[in-house]
Amino acid sequence: MCIGLTALTLQGFSQKKQPFVFADIASVTVDATHTEWDTLYAATPEGLWFYNIAQDPNNVYVAVRIDDPILQSLATRNGILVSFLSTKKKKRDSKLIFPYPDREVKRAIQHEDFDPAKDYRTELISRSRGYFVDGFPSVLDGLLSFQNQYGIIVKAHAAKDNVLYEAVIPKSLLETRNGTIAIKLAVNDGLTALLSSTNTRNRPSAYSPYARGPYMQRSPAKQRSKTSLEVVLEGTLK
Repeated sequence: MCIGLTALTLQGFSQKKQPFVFADIASVTVDATHTEWDTLYAATPEGLWFYNIAQDPNNVYVAVRIDDPILQSLATRNGILVSFLSTKKKKRDSKLIFPYPDREVKRAIQHEDFDPAKDYRTELISRSRGYFVDGFPSVLDGLLSFQNQYGIIVKAHAAKDNVLYEAVIPKSLLETRNGTIAIKLAVNDGLTALLSSTNTRNRPSAYSPYARGPYMQRSPAKQRSKTSLEVVLEGTLK
């Protein structure tokens, strides 16, 4: 299993920047329903997950939809990453990760009796206690409350056939180079150093309760070893 997932990781984190136009949008209600989004772009040729990024005068909006069951499991267990790449050398990128079921939540679920009727995607989302943030100049690193003063809002929802995600990040928190910014979107595989070393060490076993059933962390099929887990998009903020 680990060999297959490592192959996914190597492919996922070697993407080049793609020119991208951040569409103008009047407003987005961040509720993970995608009502305001006309278009989502395929992140992989197979159409395993989709994304779009838009903006208004004050904010950047992100939408992600994950259709593949294995990637849904990874995303709800380890998070969807939105990373604003630093414009300066030796400076950290600004990272936002949600869902973020922390070590304590994962341990609690592991010790619960497995319930085949329970949707553990929803369980992991609902028991996340905040957003993981790192590298934002004016935001303290670590767990950020859902009710925060920075204007960061993220929602995720496990529907029948997919996982839906929406986020809003104020432009005032971001650094650009002459208005240009590069944004990485990724399904966190739980094997890389996107999170703290503690969270990475405590990624769930394939035999944990919430890794079983229809959303278990199965070894990806051989033909999926080149699945892209990330896209890096470069565009201009107005």
